[in-house]
Amino acid sequence: MIAMDLKIIWKMVVMSNSSRQRAHYERLIDLYEIHYFDKWSSAYREEFIYEPAWGGLDLHGKSIAELACASGQNSKAFRLYRFQWF
Repeated sequence: MIAMDLKIIWKMVVMSNSSRQRAHYERLIDLYEIHYFDKWSSAYREEFIYEPAWGGLDLHGKSIAELACASGQNSKAFRLYRFQWF
């Protein structure tokens, strides 16, 4: 019986945290999108993240999954490197 009570309490805590995280995300997403995808931030990611990470790789025929990535804008960068995604 105690184990069942602990499971119920744990589920309530997780649900509460999930709701708070969702509310936090929804408050910030518009500002995040404006900053993250502006001209300068995009140029920075291209030079210091994307190119060093996979610029020299042969990506023809490779596949990736982009999951839980906000609005999915990074898919545009993946297209430049000829990833196929699903």
